[in-house]
Amino acid sequence: MYESEVDHSDDRVCPQCGLHPAPSIEELSSAQDRAVEAPLSVPMAEVDPSFKHHPKRSYKKLITVLKILAIWLVLIGLIVGGANMIWGDDATSQVADEAEPVQEVVEDVLDEDDIYMNEILPECLEVLVGYLQAPTANDQLSFIQSGSIDEASMEAFYKDAALSDINPETIKLVGRSKLQLKDGEMIMTQWENEDGDLFDAVFSKEEIGWKLDWHHFVRYGIEPWPLFTAGSGTDEGEFRMLARERYPEKRAVSDSIEVMLYHPRHGHMDEAGLKTPVEPIALDSHSGKMLSAAFSQLNTRENFFGSTIPRINPDEMIRVRLSVRRINDDGRVHYRVTDVATSHWLNSDELALTLEEGAAENEAVDGAAAE
Repeated sequence: MYESEVDHSDDRVCPQCGLHPAPSIEELSSAQDRAVEAPLSVPMAEVDPSFKHHPKRSYKKLITVLKILAIWLVLIGLIVGGANMIWGDDATSQVADEAEPVQEVVEDVLDEDDIYMNEILPECLEVLVGYLQAPTANDQLSFIQSGSIDEASMEAFYKDAALSDINPETIKLVGRSKLQLKDGEMIMTQWENEDGDLFDAVFSKEEIGWKLDWHHFVRYGIEPWPLFTAGSGTDEGEFRMLARERYPEKRAVSDSIEVMLYHPRHGHMDEAGLKTPVEPIALDSHSGKMLSAAFSQLNTRENFFGSTIPRINPDEMIRVRLSVRRINDDGRVHYRVTDVATSHWLNSDELALTLEEGAAENEAVDGAAAE
């Protein structure tokens, strides 16, 4: 129709083919009506059944926190700057003073000791659980302080020691604290088992990691105390014991100190076992001075080596590592303290309290009692 000559046509048809070059008004109206009755339809793409939607991470909360922090910092800067311009340094100091509580809260939340503990406690827990689950003494050696004891000595102690059966799957941490020793880094931990009994464990840092203080954990002695008092073993040895002063009110006017020793119950920090009286100990002897200094801690110190964990020893008792001799005089058996090494159970000879400090604290206690 486009090849015909340009000319006016009354009937508006192509002179070659006789067709209209464009639809009429009636045809347009009819096409529009059909379009309304049959709307456009596009087939949906098929979805692969194996396709899984992975939503993007939402950072809305982080962005909100950052916005709030930025606004807070800007406001503080404007307040301090405006106050300094208007009222001078006094107002600036006042604003700074008012901001100190906020700073203290932040410091509490980000306490260095807390951060330090959170970093090392998982490793200490792994060591403790590994030790408790190890089937033999040889397997346990890798979890305790290196070179502190050999397998044969461990097995000999285990043979007669009454140790609690601690289930590592049910214990929970209830206390922890750094210990301030010159020997190296150590931490004290307290745990609670499923029966509610408390026990403690100390860990020391070595080049290969944190290790359990086995001597402290099992309350190691040359042999179990009940075996020693039965007379079937050695006549003298070193033990980790609980001690209670028998007549503390007499010490200020006496030249000796009388002590009762108690066998500690493993896994039960607040309970004492078999008790044994010992001969009076001269106060001017090394052992007497050590015990006098140790008992002074009951009145003036919460714990040793800066520990923040409350002591859970039985009432009026202290921990001591000491040497005792069993003496048999024609069938009469009695016990003599030959040396007091420390007033704690750690595998360390470092003193928790020097004799000079103990003497000074005893004088303070005696003076207060006299008043």
